[in-house]
Amino acid sequence: DGYFTSTGNISTFVHDPDLELPYDDWPMTTWFTTTEDTAMVITLPCQMPHDIEYFAILDSPANGTLSATSGNPFTTIDGTIYIYNDATITYTPDANFNTYFMVDGGESFTYTCRSSETGIISEINTIIINVDQVEDNPIPQDMTVVLDEDTSIEFELVCISLDFNDPADLNYGIPAGQNPEHGTIEWVDTSSSGHTTPAFIRYT
Repeated sequence: DGYFTSTGNISTFVHDPDLELPYDDWPMTTWFTTTEDTAMVITLPCQMPHDIEYFAILDSPANGTLSATSGNPFTTIDGTIYIYNDATITYTPDANFNTYFMVDGGESFTYTCRSSETGIISEINTIIINVDQVEDNPIPQDMTVVLDEDTSIEFELVCISLDFNDPADLNYGIPAGQNPEHGTIEWVDTSSSGHTTPAFIRYT
């Protein structure tokens, strides 16, 4: 009997964290929170170990706007926004917009960053923004009521709630000094009248 031997090679690799690997970093999702009608400054994170040449905003949020935070203006090419020498951006939600009823998590946009040393572009990263709801004052609606002389009429006051409140949950009132000059008004007892909201008044 004989012995058979073979020789193999074992290689080791010690990664220098200051050197760029020949592949991109993994995609990131970062969450931010602001309140309704309130702009916020967002610092865009990037996994690149080197200085960043630019950030590229690939799509815009659906319910808000992005603007430059510093004195560096945006550069827009073919719908992509490029930000040079800055990692911050200002997000301003649309008026009265909030993410309370959104089922997919919140307002979002995507971006990449490019290394100034290697030229490598990152994976597509995502920013998700929660816009917390703020209670808005209901908006009373103007209306015209017509009735015959020497008669009375019951009608409902109408308010639009931007927060989708149930009209029955709103409080109604008439400011002092706002009563009609040629008649009287009184609140209708909704508990016995069959009305579904407390906003009915009677004008005589």
